[in-house]
Amino acid sequence: MPAVTSFLAIFFFTNILRPDQYGTYNIAFNLAVLFSSLTTQWLTQGINRYLPAENADEGTAHIQQASTVSLLRIGAGLTLLSIGISLIIMPALPSHTHSILLATLSFLITNSLFTPLTTLFQAQLRPRRYTLYRSLFTTMQLCLALFLVTRVYRDPSAIMWANTVVQAILIVWMWPDAKLPAPDRFAKLSARQLNVVIRRLFVYGFPMTGWLVASSLLNVGDRYLLQMLRGSAEVGIYAVNYAPMSQGVTLLGMPILLAGHPWLMKVWGQKNYHETARLLGSIIEKLVLVGILVTGIAWLYSGDIAGVLLGPQFRRGHNIMPIIAAGAMLWQIANYIHKPLEFANDSKMLCTYSLIALTINVVLNLWLIPTYGFVAAAWNTLIAYGSYVLMAGTAAFRILPCKLDSRRLILTLLSLILAFAAIGQIRGFLEYHVSHSMGFVVAILLTLLLMGVFIYRSVKVPIRNLIKSPLLISTRKEI
Repeated sequence: MPAVTSFLAIFFFTNILRPDQYGTYNIAFNLAVLFSSLTTQWLTQGINRYLPAENADEGTAHIQQASTVSLLRIGAGLTLLSIGISLIIMPALPSHTHSILLATLSFLITNSLFTPLTTLFQAQLRPRRYTLYRSLFTTMQLCLALFLVTRVYRDPSAIMWANTVVQAILIVWMWPDAKLPAPDRFAKLSARQLNVVIRRLFVYGFPMTGWLVASSLLNVGDRYLLQMLRGSAEVGIYAVNYAPMSQGVTLLGMPILLAGHPWLMKVWGQKNYHETARLLGSIIEKLVLVGILVTGIAWLYSGDIAGVLLGPQFRRGHNIMPIIAAGAMLWQIANYIHKPLEFANDSKMLCTYSLIALTINVVLNLWLIPTYGFVAAAWNTLIAYGSYVLMAGTAAFRILPCKLDSRRLILTLLSLILAFAAIGQIRGFLEYHVSHSMGFVVAILLTLLLMGVFIYRSVKVPIRNLIKSPLLISTRKEI
């Protein structure tokens, strides 16, 4: 549902807003998410690391209490900071920036609470609640944003206000649902004991913040350089052609990630290293295949996707969709291929690799964006992602060699590549000799057939076998 509503949002807003307006919104949104991550990533990383692996009810209660106190402190601190910026800095800025600044500061506060709360559902092995609230957010946000943009104020700040209002409403529902205790129902922990638990989360999670900042800049930093070197219109075109591919990879990979990550942390916490390596290899295999599938679809249908989803001013960027899809695939893989480094608490190496990849990306962008614009940004991001996967994967394999069925993976990859190439040739032949619509329809039918075979042979059956494995059955009984 979040991916579907994101596609709808792209369709509506690219037909309502100009490229420069959408580019302004995208820059503001990503800045808010980046600074929100700076303040909360230590907490979300700590929760994801320790809560799934906690077997005792008392330990779980202590982590949830520490999360509650941390969220209250973060919310209060960001509120004071935002008030200070509004009173001291904003009067010195041009008046036309005031509305987007206020909206961005408000979204910064709510997102810094909303994101850790969704992480709690994932760490508590409650993927349905996680999906529910993410779906509610994207659906409600789209409806409210459309109302504000079309009926109240046709400006990028209206979308930011929709983000803020919807998150604030959902936080009220999510707080008790995430099993966070009210202050008068805390476990019997002294202030010193509470700070010990918070420090435990912080010690693990804070070094990962450096990795997150570098990885976030690796994901969206090219948009800031595009803004500086080519203007906000190119940011808008790049962002809306980026989103469908990124969402496509996320949509197909999300069942694997939601099911796999908590079990992965649980198995590692039980010190079952053989099963951890097997499960990690299975997740990586599925992500590789999902990425190839989305990349192939983007290569075949980027022009069609742009024609349906995007406004006329945004469609000229559709050629970067296959590049973006491949990059999104690599980044999804990167987040799992480096897991052994997380297990070993080697956040220093994670930060180092991400900083090297970021440096590669920035240097290439400064060199190529002035000449080639957003096309260079897409290729440079793909190269940077690939360098990170290579560096982190090599180091992680020394710690925990994941169990990959290399022969089956290579054969499946080659089969998918050849199948997409054949579909492309058939489509081109029919469009040239018969009609464009005939080529499109036949290509769609063949692609659907290919997807059906892929889902059944490469995803459904292995995951069913995984869920029925004795280890996971015993683990579910414990929970």
